[in-house]
Amino acid sequence: MKITRIDLKLKINPMEPDLYGSAFLTISNPSSSIELMINKNLQWLEIYAEVRGKKYYFTPQEKIVSEDHFLKTAKIWSIDLPDEIQNLDEFHLSIRYSGEIESDPWSTNYISEDGVELGIYVAYYPILNITDRISFSLMLQAPKNWSWIMNSERLKDCQCDIWVSEEPKVDLYIVGVPTDVAISQDKFSRFWGLKRNYDKFSVLDDFLQRYYYSIVEILGKPPLDNFSLVLVSRETGGMITRQGIIVMSDNISDQVITEKRDILLLKWVHEIGHFWFNKTSVESYHNWIDEALCDYIALFISRQELGEDFYIVQLEEIKDKIKNATDLLPLKKITRQHDKADILFYKYGSLIFHDIFELIGEDKFKLFLSKFAKLSLDAIQIETEDLENTLTEVYKKDWKTYLTKKLEEIPSI
Repeated sequence: MKITRIDLKLKINPMEPDLYGSAFLTISNPSSSIELMINKNLQWLEIYAEVRGKKYYFTPQEKIVSEDHFLKTAKIWSIDLPDEIQNLDEFHLSIRYSGEIESDPWSTNYISEDGVELGIYVAYYPILNITDRISFSLMLQAPKNWSWIMNSERLKDCQCDIWVSEEPKVDLYIVGVPTDVAISQDKFSRFWGLKRNYDKFSVLDDFLQRYYYSIVEILGKPPLDNFSLVLVSRETGGMITRQGIIVMSDNISDQVITEKRDILLLKWVHEIGHFWFNKTSVESYHNWIDEALCDYIALFISRQELGEDFYIVQLEEIKDKIKNATDLLPLKKITRQHDKADILFYKYGSLIFHDIFELIGEDKFKLFLSKFAKLSLDAIQIETEDLENTLTEVYKKDWKTYLTKKLEEIPSI
């Protein structure tokens, strides 16, 4: 059972903490009950389904949430479904809810007078499985003096703020800032959001453009080619990428931009990579593919843009981090919630792709990246077997044995 579409109406007043939502869910293959997740501080107002002219109203029952549950700020609610719904291929569930938002552990989701940032991690809309990829529409009612952006196309020629995505996505990510403190849109820039620190970021606009088109030359265009790097006011949490947007705090020092510019650009390239590579489940070890590929693509592009010496230095730093790490496990034994995920998924994983690059050569590696990017864009979900098959298509080798050894043994450098 999964949600295949959500049509959401959302009312937000950033000067107040509450939001109001009205969701129309399309759910396929219903079973005897459904367990919905929603933010801990949101309250159900009404839940019903209408089948053949008859309305069924439901009272959800709260379920116990396990300690390792991925959505830390969500509660789980169970609804028993009647036989009339269980016998359908799909049904529609209408839901109204309201309340405040409890932020996620990284404080990356919030509603404040300085800005709004909401996504799946805070469960501001009903969720069945975090791996569900859904098409959606979102109609927003908010003050007129605010600007908004989402990970989808805004409906044109409309007086309302409406976004629509027929392409299934894992998240409905929305960001808002007061218009009077927003970056002016009267000239082309990849940056969107708060203008207070835009001047120091703007010097990187041309670099961002160049690196992006270097990636597109290898991978082809992503579904939303007109992406934005969104500057927000939060002090905590890292970069968050959804199709068409990269969201980050604008509060970084001038020193980072002047002295560590190349490292910052590599982080952006990693996030840009997720426009193509985002189809593995965060609940399984297969997620290493997306994170490692994006990390290594950043290195691969740096070799082209900044030279072989820079590339080698970065590789050596990664190797040193792995050598100095303690209590490492086989990559296959963890998921992204594990405290060793960064060094195993991102760092060790990127070394695996470096080894593959050295084995098959630059031309074959670029061909692999191109084929795997297209596969990922077209797929519902990607697993390590898909990686093995694509590599075999490009370069004949026993990749299953090769990757099994890499993933099932404790890393050693």
